[in-house]
Amino acid sequence: MKKFSLILILLISTVLSDGMVVFMNYSVFKNDLNSSIIEVYLKIPLNTLYFEQAGDNRFQASVNYEVRILQNDSVFFQKIYNLSSPVLEDTLHLNFALLDLKRIELPQGIYRLEIQLIDVINDKNTASAAAIIDTKFPDKQAVFSDIELLDTVYQSAKEPGKFTRLGYELIPNVFNSFTSHQNQLYFYTELYSIPETFNGKMIFFRYYISKDSVAIDMTEKVNKQVAGQTNFLIGSLNISILPEGNYELVIEAYSKENLLLTSKKTAFSKRKTHDYYLGLTSETNRIHFAGLIKEYSTEELKKNISYLEIIGDNKEIQQVKLMQKEIDRAELESFFFEFWVRRDSLNPESAWINYFSRISDCNRQFTTMMREGYLTDRGRVYLEYGPPNSISESSSSQLAYPYQIWHYYQLTKSQQNKKFVFFNRTGALNEYELIHSNALGEPQNPKWREIISKYNNLNPNNDRFFGDFLDEDFNE
Repeated sequence: MKKFSLILILLISTVLSDGMVVFMNYSVFKNDLNSSIIEVYLKIPLNTLYFEQAGDNRFQASVNYEVRILQNDSVFFQKIYNLSSPVLEDTLHLNFALLDLKRIELPQGIYRLEIQLIDVINDKNTASAAAIIDTKFPDKQAVFSDIELLDTVYQSAKEPGKFTRLGYELIPNVFNSFTSHQNQLYFYTELYSIPETFNGKMIFFRYYISKDSVAIDMTEKVNKQVAGQTNFLIGSLNISILPEGNYELVIEAYSKENLLLTSKKTAFSKRKTHDYYLGLTSETNRIHFAGLIKEYSTEELKKNISYLEIIGDNKEIQQVKLMQKEIDRAELESFFFEFWVRRDSLNPESAWINYFSRISDCNRQFTTMMREGYLTDRGRVYLEYGPPNSISESSSSQLAYPYQIWHYYQLTKSQQNKKFVFFNRTGALNEYELIHSNALGEPQNPKWREIISKYNNLNPNNDRFFGDFLDEDFNE
């Protein structure tokens, strides 16, 4: 028996204990009106496991892992699985990993997923991972499932197995990261609840790669399908032209009339190699950032993690909430480190410092008697989209509550000329709330003018509308 251990510095969804490393990812798909399917992906580098002899000059590793799913602290699902390596003659060059996928049906809701792994050959070699998973889908609006990133796709030539979908073998990319040797990015997603008016009609999927919310030329593709109750999309994009860095895959669904039905995006990175396998982050600035994180007290680190909820994707937001509970210190450090590495792999510390300066700006400008500035509606919009190009403001009108209208000329690649309307209905210092926006995914209230107008609030039965000044500010 020979053990091949791995030194690892702060990896997301990874807890290193006595050598074993596990990478976990997941995707959520809608099953029916009341239930969903979660796919849990695990990857375990073989050089972090123990091997035992399995015949003459042949060796094998094996792991037992328990999957527990909890809701309101009650165990909803619990099962133990086994994952074994092939029988190998060479255990000196273990540059690959065990890969597994489990599909679990759950009623729609919010759950905590826990995985505990134990090396069969050495039960002191363990690892664990956890995540908060939201399996709810709206039933009356078009919505994508999660986007599953894939290492490769090929046509299935055998009986369907764990990786089979639609007659293809879909091999998950657990890292959400691609190397310079991978020229194609593959993905899988599903589209649900298309309005009945579009059933049987042509719809179009547009997908492309963006960086800092700007689409990258030469990366766009379009796929057309006939709309059904559920539409399935397996796609690929050429990423050979991309330098190392952090990107987003964006998928949009349009009607034949070019009406945007819904959109979804997921982050990924491109690197020279998966340094996860090497277990080392060799860049000096990344090592320095890891050292900086260790200098924070646990309370400071949790506070810094709480700042990330505003800019995180759905999975990251769930993890941020999880991190505010009783979590192992190493897991806190791991999450915070990889959050910023995904956004700037070359200089994550700089990305964090720049973001923290914006947090400070929000706290300085928007703090109220009740909340820190970054937790207010204006703080959230500022952190998510940056400062607006212009602000129309009224603080002393006799006809309206104090209000601000923020104008973004280019909010995202597909959204131009977008406005956010905030108003102060209480009169408390700096207490502005977001009442309306014309941006996709933001609150929309067709009666925002009437609500802001003091005259209409005091005279609800009067048909006259004192709001022309609001339209002027909104439309300027």
